[in-house]
Amino acid sequence: MRNASILGFIALLFFAGCEDTPQTENQNTPENTSEQKNTDDGQEQIAPDIWLIGLSATSTAAGFPVENLIDGDPKTHWQCMEGAAQGEEITFWFSTEKESLVETLIVECNKDGGFSEIKKLEIFINENSGIEILPGEKMQIGEPLKSLTIRLKETAGLKTVFKKYKTDKIEIRTPEDLARFGIAEITFFDKTGKRLKLSAPTRLEGNVTASSVLNPEYFYTPSRLFDNRLDFAWVEGAAGDGTGEILNFQFKNEVNISAIQIWNGYQRSQSHFDQNGKIRDFELSDGENNPVILTLRNSEPSQKLLLETPIKSKNLKLKIKNIYPGKKFKDLAISELRFFDSDQPFVINPVFAAEELKNNPLVGKYILNKIAKEDFTILQSITFYPDGTYSFHSSEESPTDDSRIWESGGGWQVLKNSPTNTEIKLTGVSRSKLPDGSWEKFEGFAETMIITQEQITGGRAIHNFWLP
Repeated sequence: MRNASILGFIALLFFAGCEDTPQTENQNTPENTSEQKNTDDGQEQIAPDIWLIGLSATSTAAGFPVENLIDGDPKTHWQCMEGAAQGEEITFWFSTEKESLVETLIVECNKDGGFSEIKKLEIFINENSGIEILPGEKMQIGEPLKSLTIRLKETAGLKTVFKKYKTDKIEIRTPEDLARFGIAEITFFDKTGKRLKLSAPTRLEGNVTASSVLNPEYFYTPSRLFDNRLDFAWVEGAAGDGTGEILNFQFKNEVNISAIQIWNGYQRSQSHFDQNGKIRDFELSDGENNPVILTLRNSEPSQKLLLETPIKSKNLKLKIKNIYPGKKFKDLAISELRFFDSDQPFVINPVFAAEELKNNPLVGKYILNKIAKEDFTILQSITFYPDGTYSFHSSEESPTDDSRIWESGGGWQVLKNSPTNTEIKLTGVSRSKLPDGSWEKFEGFAETMIITQEQITGGRAIHNFWLP
């Protein structure tokens, strides 16, 4: 989902409800800035100015979650995984009800404690072209926010090896062994200069299982419902059209569910949405008492459904009753899901296990190529993540022409290994920046690539990429 970054692009969301069921809300997520709630110790706590619908990072080191960025404490921080560097991204999803509250922001990066320097940041507002800023610089937003992505544009802490291929001079850069990168705080302000308090959906301990999952299971696991990325989804793997399939949500403690918000279907691209099945009617219950039937529209915007009687339980069961068939595939998908307790969104903390990817030497390593040709220079970078996702960026710079930029992102899986190479499959979306500065529409693709000891070769998604 890279927006002007691919990893955030699908975060341009419109929060709409279903008009054909009395349990459906036609309004956006309510956010009450004056309400006070009790904490676990009985003390009153002022509700945030903005409840985010989602907050995510391309990678996170254990113990340094992305929520640290908005906790108001500069002593805590978010840190990307070891081996990652420039190109890492953080994406905020805003509800439309409070999208115009934010006027400016400041990103404070970690400067000491053994952190490598983040030299430049790139900000993508509502999928528009990126704007470069320096850490600590105040940035004007200038428009209502639907999505915001912050990319580490340029970092220190990289080492270089040199290669030559025919007449090309090639620099291959990877993070130094002890390099680590972090951001201490991202602060948002309103028009008066007041600091805004933001809160992300609460992550609760629990588990989500499905009656079936399409292979490879780590790619389509029901944990994808809570990964803040619309280019991934739970996809059922049964022989039929998805009717009768079940999602079971088990929470460690009892929860109160007053509403549910669903991004129906496979929302990676318009073609993915059209070609795969979607839910029409589903049954929601605690597994034992008083099931309620709810209906979704056959449309991409998220749909928030209010429950006439909230469900209080440790268990929730969602059973698909009727579907909207896909134009090409029988597989049914759901891209994202949020629960609500009044105005507060919450999710089950997602767990991704891709055991077959763990031993691949490319996993978790940022690699940059700088290829000097006779009349232009190519800059391209790739990161393969341990959860089965990847991101790729490429640009060509010439002294006579405007630079050309191309990006892709999505998922990857190993098809087969041999002593000399590995065959992988990439599935995702891609786009190019047009000469007028605008971006072409995202287009879905799937293709195979060959990884040797020296190169990644393939077709459209990644051309020829050199390895250290």
